[in-house]
Amino acid sequence: MISHGEQFKDFTKGLNTLLSGEFKVPVYFDRGFNFRRSMYFSIEPLGSNIVELRSGSQVREFTALIKFYWHRGGNRFGERSNHQKVMNTVNKIVERSKQLLTNNAFFTIDNTPSLNDLNKTFSQEDSLFIYPKFAQTATFPQMPLTFTLTSRNFREYILYRDGKWYNGKIDSVDYDPPRNDTENRSDLIMASMSYSALIEDVVS
Repeated sequence: MISHGEQFKDFTKGLNTLLSGEFKVPVYFDRGFNFRRSMYFSIEPLGSNIVELRSGSQVREFTALIKFYWHRGGNRFGERSNHQKVMNTVNKIVERSKQLLTNNAFFTIDNTPSLNDLNKTFSQEDSLFIYPKFAQTATFPQMPLTFTLTSRNFREYILYRDGKWYNGKIDSVDYDPPRNDTENRSDLIMASMSYSALIEDVVS
């Protein structure tokens, strides 16, 4: 069985990690503009396609549309000097985004669970069982282990799997993209880019 929904979740989570970590601005998953912050990114999943069938797995190309929103409110950015400053700022952000995504064409999404998530008991039915990273070098005595306020016995672990994408690439960049009804406003500056990457789905 292949869980495409989880792979798309990993893909958008990775983009969120990169963009929010670099620019220190929020990332949302809206379709269209919302009054959230004066400046933010929005990620819209577009689709996925099978590009290669392998023995026991398949490779899919996932694509997402990344939008940068800058709500300027009542600022008079129509004046030439102010307009130039605004466009310089947008250009720097977009170009830095392009460099960031290009540098991370191969990226691992860390799905290590927090201690609060340790509530899965391993059994024979859990064929996707993988040790958490912190458990790989730990020893497990017969007595219960205590992690802060959470106590877990010898056979109690959690399912998790890091996601990985490769051959990530920017397919297009648009400084004046088409606008929908929510974006069709004079006080909103926006730019967009389409990004795609390959993820291998392992059949379990």
